[in-house]
Amino acid sequence: MKVGVVGAGAMGSGIAYVASVCGFDVALLDMEQRFLDAGMKKIKANFMTGVDKGKLSPKQAQDAFSRIKPTLDFGALCDGADAVVEAVFEEMEVKKKIFSALDKTASPGTILASNTSTLPITEIAAATSRADKVCGMHFFNPVPAMKLVEIVSGKKTSGETLETVRGIAEKLGKEVVMCKDGPGFIFNRILLPTAEEIIKIHEEGLASMDRIDGLAVRGIFPMGPFALMDFIGLDVVLNAAETLHRAFGEKYAPPELLKKTVEAGCLGNKTGKGIKDFDTKIAPQKNDEYIFDRILFVLINEACKVCREEGIATIPDIDKAMRLGGNFTKGPFQSADEVGSKKIEEGLRRLREEKKSDFYAPSALLVEKAKEGKRFY
Repeated sequence: MKVGVVGAGAMGSGIAYVASVCGFDVALLDMEQRFLDAGMKKIKANFMTGVDKGKLSPKQAQDAFSRIKPTLDFGALCDGADAVVEAVFEEMEVKKKIFSALDKTASPGTILASNTSTLPITEIAAATSRADKVCGMHFFNPVPAMKLVEIVSGKKTSGETLETVRGIAEKLGKEVVMCKDGPGFIFNRILLPTAEEIIKIHEEGLASMDRIDGLAVRGIFPMGPFALMDFIGLDVVLNAAETLHRAFGEKYAPPELLKKTVEAGCLGNKTGKGIKDFDTKIAPQKNDEYIFDRILFVLINEACKVCREEGIATIPDIDKAMRLGGNFTKGPFQSADEVGSKKIEEGLRRLREEKKSDFYAPSALLVEKAKEGKRFY
């Protein structure tokens, strides 16, 4: 089986590496030779690490590396490909141009998948004449280490396409969650509003970033959320936040501090300065319980919206996405059952009144569970 990969950056090179290790023939395309060379260098380093750690024998590494064919030509990329995965940066017009070119070049049966983390699959598919064969295939960074793949169906994606892509992902050794098209899909749709709420807590002068990070890792985040944002890249976070803002309106407007850091060129670890450099050593204005509950309640409420109001995914797949996509110790619905839906609903109603914002309005699913006194599981 042959897979084409468009984009030799961190994500594309990671996908190509994993696919070759799992026995796929791989064509890796980029627009310039220097980008291809850099991508192949990253892949070679991954193979050397695999050998050093005893995960691959030298022969296995050599054989797998030889299955990857770098190219600058769309024809070579698509020739004999069963599926092509696009993994370029998050800009809709760029993706549309790539998918239009792929549609004209690939055979009619070739599946076209996007590794986008937030952009609408239906809109990307509209750039082709094969919307039934277009879907999202969202890997997580670093691809070799992260087990999750979100498979996203556009409005016209066929069931056959989804099952084929699921099979490819499973052959790559990945855990799969299925979801419908929607801004941010599952993981980023829930993570981003929660991260923005965390920034707002700091902006409101309630606690320092260090203190918030310390509270969040006690039972929600695998690492401090401000540290996580610096790791991901503040430009990436803002770009994704703007996608939600466009989709859901002013309630989801990115915090000013996030925009300020990006405008200053402080993008996180990759630039050496990030949001943590804007930390203010604030004397605590609220107790730990208020801050922790506010973060957790928003996380759970956004998960409920994704499940009920937006109908993106099931409760088990949402929990699975958050656990595997972000290394959370438990999913939001598991946390909700531990805390109790009634307490969460009441807390959100207080926040709605305190902040005068419908952003905190309890989801219909949460209200239903609270009223009936039922658990999510």
